Amino acid sequence: MAVGLVRKNERSEIWLAGEVDKGEGNTEDYLKLVVPLYEASITGDWETSKIIFDKRPDLVSIGVNNYLGTTLHVTATSEETKLSLNFMKNLVNMMTREQLELKNKNDNTAFSIASASGKEKMAKIMMEKNHNLLNIRGNNGYLPLSSAAITGTHNIVKWLYKHSQKMTGDHWTATDKSLTLFHCVKRNFFGA
Repeated sequence: MAVGLVRKNERSEIWLAGEVDKGEGNTEDYLKLVVPLYEASITGDWETSKIIFDKRPDLVSIGVNNYLGTTLHVTATSEETKLSLNFMKNLVNMMTREQLELKNKNDNTAFSIASASGKEKMAKIMMEKNHNLLNIRGNNGYLPLSSAAITGTHNIVKWLYKHSQKMTGDHWTATDKSLTLFHCVKRNFFGA
């Protein structure tokens, strides 16, 4: 049985909510569809995933891993290779803007995961479709730029900073700004 995603409120804050029965959703379907989909998302095997999504398009927004989340979340944890980037592009193209905002059990979007782990190319693919991903808070209430300043790479921090309108907007609190600045200084992102 796959893990389902449940809408928390109208603002597309969604989290993994436990096992759900999708009509045909039994152990055999799980082994035939969800396990291969999980493996394909790690390896960047779009052909296998496309066959599965053609059979069950609902699996785009179903958790394929109890911890990581949807196929998009799992892909965001994989290494950036030609295959994984192609996989990400194809997957994002078949998703809605709202599906890109799905959160896993740790309260992170796939965009937040990619940003925090320095995967700039993957983050760009997602943001091209949904610019609002920059403003969605993840684990510990951190914005993606703040998370990237803590754990990401200098390049992705620069890119996120540029696209965050230099930390302006009502969603940026003084705490967000100081936390981000503190970690940029601590990680020597200013070349001091």
